[in-house]
Amino acid sequence: MSAKPAADARQLSLDGDFTLTPDEPVPTRSEGTGRVDPRSLKSAYGVEPPASEEAATVVVDKDRKVVQHHIGWLAAYAEHRPIHISERAYDKVARHEAAAREADTAAAFTAHTREFVEAAVIAANDAELPVRETARRLGKSASYVTRIMGRVKVRQAHPELAKQLTDSHLEAVVTFDCEHQRQLLESAIAEHLSVHDLEQLARDSRRAFRKVIGTDQRYVGLLESTGLSRLAPDWKDKAPDWVAWFKAAQRATEADARSLPHGNKRHGRAA
Repeated sequence: MSAKPAADARQLSLDGDFTLTPDEPVPTRSEGTGRVDPRSLKSAYGVEPPASEEAATVVVDKDRKVVQHHIGWLAAYAEHRPIHISERAYDKVARHEAAAREADTAAAFTAHTREFVEAAVIAANDAELPVRETARRLGKSASYVTRIMGRVKVRQAHPELAKQLTDSHLEAVVTFDCEHQRQLLESAIAEHLSVHDLEQLARDSRRAFRKVIGTDQRYVGLLESTGLSRLAPDWKDKAPDWVAWFKAAQRATEADARSLPHGNKRHGRAA
């Protein structure tokens, strides 16, 4: 990128001074709401602006073109802040490496994508929009939106723990109930578990629970689908007793059904 031509009202000198010509027009807004100090605004999506240095620093080549720190240069240009310049000779390899670093720096400007996408998913959930419709609007897959919603719910349920862990850690415990999530997240923090280690711990936890209740997974499903699990929050600690109760209830229901009169299939009357 080269410096702006002299005809531009904004002038950038290479000795580090940023000056404005006296006749530069004052920016106005057509909406008529007036200008405000950007520091007086807060984001609805949890975005926090990065703190900027008082003066930006850029590196230019022998032709006085910016090679490194474009983001700082552009920000300073827009905010009327001074720029300090240093010159460096670049060979082809060094220019490639500089460009790669600039690409990494520019990628940081998409660091807030997560906040925006999560805010959109939460709003869609609040509006009771179908997952597929939300995914279509965001240009994401339905499974991706479901994953986001899962980790958002974990973060909302355990905000203090979630702050200390990554999104992938949160996703590893999505399928567990609230109390079990807390136990796993606390273990991840206390033992400095990687995502892989936490996933393994979650698998071991599921395996241990299945061993307790044997092959009677369908009864566990009934407990959750009928809402009985909410009436007995500690049901997992007594899973074998609950499974035995379901089996007894099922046998009693089948026995009663055999003793009841059967309807006439043709006329719909009792025999």
